[in-house]
Amino acid sequence: MTKSASHIDDPLWKSIIEDACGDFLRFFYPDIEKHVDFTKPFTFLDKEFESLFPPEPRNLGVRFVDKLIKLFRSGGEQQYFLCHIEVQSNKGKGDLAERMFTYFYRIFDKYKVPITAIAILVDPNHSYQPEIYKQEFLGTSLCYKFNSYKVIKQSEKNLRANPNPFSVVMLTALKALKTKHLDDTQLM
Repeated sequence: MTKSASHIDDPLWKSIIEDACGDFLRFFYPDIEKHVDFTKPFTFLDKEFESLFPPEPRNLGVRFVDKLIKLFRSGGEQQYFLCHIEVQSNKGKGDLAERMFTYFYRIFDKYKVPITAIAILVDPNHSYQPEIYKQEFLGTSLCYKFNSYKVIKQSEKNLRANPNPFSVVMLTALKALKTKHLDDTQLM
């Protein structure tokens, strides 16, 4: 069976993110230790959040966010914040920036807490890397900026040198993108 980057699918990413959540956070947010109380467990709010995204009109599909994580702030504060993670393996309709904004405002509307968001792009298109959603009309404007990580643009050398265990996940994703004919055993 020939594999491609797209075979690194949602269930696999979700499982990896859950199993290695601390390493994931430290990989993408190097100063996260200042903000998160790692003595408290992470809470994955996937089921609660799915309810904010009912099926599209005429049942054309279900909208959902890959991961929504509740993290307690460090410093003894009881307050928490949320981390929204979107993994996308192809350009699709090219509407990722707009969807990221929609996810943001629905999350904020429900929880009213600070939110950080990251889109991990696992596609071969070097030029596609949305990270800003803008809208302007009659003097009213909006600019929503989110974190965006493009796997294909990463350096294999830098990933190998990174001591964070999650860099192995990113290196594997990069290898899958660059070498289209690796099976699961070879990627392992």
